[in-house]
This record gives sequence, C-alpha cells and structure tokens, in this order.
Amino acid sequence: MLKNILNLEGAQKITKNEQKSITGGGAPLCDEGFCAERLLENGKWIWRCMPC
Repeated sequence: MLKNILNLEGAQKITKNEQKSITGGGAPLCDEGFCAERLLENGKWIWRCMPC
C-alpha cells in the first residue's frame, strides 16, 4: 500500500516526528464573518480565520 501511495504525484515519506505532529481536524472557531481555512505555510498546514 505504501508503494502505491508514494507513486502519487507530490507524495513523500515523512519522519516519525512529522507523523506524530499530525492532528485531525483542529479547525479554530472563528468570529462572525470569518471562516476557517487551511493554508500551506513554510511546508506545514495551518488553520487561519479568514474573511468569508
């Protein structure tokens, strides 16, 4: 299965520490008029409240 996943474009192996740092969900509660969006910043996915 891992070989098949790594054949996907852009897929790469990650270290044990990177695996441990992955959390599910985690979207912040934003104020009215703002929506949670996931952004890639410096190679890491982060959540930000952005105007809707």
